[in-house]
Amino acid sequence: MSDALLHKLTMLAASAGGQSPGATVGDEIELAGAIIWLIALGSVVLLVWGFATALHPERATLRRCPRRPTTLNPVHIIVVFFLWHGLTIGVMEALQAWGVARFQAGVLGSLAGQMVGIPLALFVAWTCFRRGLRWGLGLSARHWLFDTGRGIAGYLAVFPVCLGLVQLFAWLLPADWQSKHSMLVALDELTPAYKTLVIISAVVLAPVLEELFFRGLLQSMLRRYVKPWPGILTASAIFACVHAQAQNIPALFVLGIALGYNYERCGRLWPVVLIHMLFNGVVLTFYLTR
Repeated sequence: MSDALLHKLTMLAASAGGQSPGATVGDEIELAGAIIWLIALGSVVLLVWGFATALHPERATLRRCPRRPTTLNPVHIIVVFFLWHGLTIGVMEALQAWGVARFQAGVLGSLAGQMVGIPLALFVAWTCFRRGLRWGLGLSARHWLFDTGRGIAGYLAVFPVCLGLVQLFAWLLPADWQSKHSMLVALDELTPAYKTLVIISAVVLAPVLEELFFRGLLQSMLRRYVKPWPGILTASAIFACVHAQAQNIPALFVLGIALGYNYERCGRLWPVVLIHMLFNGVVLTFYLTR
């Protein structure tokens, strides 16, 4: 579960609306300007992508996407998910029992789950993809420059859509259906050392682990049984729903679709990890510097 992915969307909606507590007028103007630039750039990228896709409709249908032969099945997915989250919760509860404050224990529990979950997901992928990690997850530096550009473009394209959905559902849903993510409260109360750990967790480890799991394992497993788009939509729905906050589910679903589509198009995980990192990192920066 990506805690960072959840709280950053909520913060974007609040910041764009000028609701950030403690921020000066100058801070709000700078933040609004940065968001406007991202929306403008993203809209241009989205229009270019739409035009290119209209000229080459096979890009949208994913009829020519790379194949990833695998023996992954639902048991692999369930085991990885419960070991990852079980360790996270177990470490957090153990630390609280030893007297560590709740937010600090949550940060350390998340880090523990991520540091074990990443090698666990890689091991499962290595054993289940018939051509190994290089072909199964596309873990190769061969196309790193192109894939980096794809990741940046993908982030710019999905940003305005997700921001618009966050704002829309924050307005539509009753206030008692909406909640502030606990990590936001933690960031206000944590020491600089713990804030650094939160940044490492949210911007580096969470994107790597979540993309390994939701795209690399779950979506690849679904592709054994269904065509690309049903697999993308199913993985995206699960990705959104495990994050639990009602006002963010539509935006997370769209983000998941963008991530899943990019993974199917190129067969490599780096572009989607980069989209996820940028999505977490940019908004966390907005929040920390407001």
